Amino acid sequence: MYNEVGQPELLLDKHWEDLSDDLERKLQREHQNPELMLSVDQRKNICLYELGLIMHKNGQSLKDYYPMPLPSSDMLLQLRNHLIREQLDYDISIEAENVQMMLPSSFILW
Repeated sequence: MYNEVGQPELLLDKHWEDLSDDLERKLQREHQNPELMLSVDQRKNICLYELGLIMHKNGQSLKDYYPMPLPSSDMLLQLRNHLIREQLDYDISIEAENVQMMLPSSFILW
């Protein structure tokens, strides 16, 4: 027997929060930033992106299920750029002090 969802966009509307409930925590761990917060639109967009990746592994696409929404490439790019900027925005002298505190006192960094 072969079953197919008749209205996948309605199924997604009803369950997208369940599908994306761990995305924020996953990104917080990946970027070592427990303060990282995603907007509802960002969570929905990342959820669609992740769903698209899973479908791609199975030889399908969100495009195959019109009128299923597609992830916004602009929003994904903005989020990625924001996370990259956040990771690069650090004070070298503070980081050097942190490293020095973690190393044994006999070890000189520079």
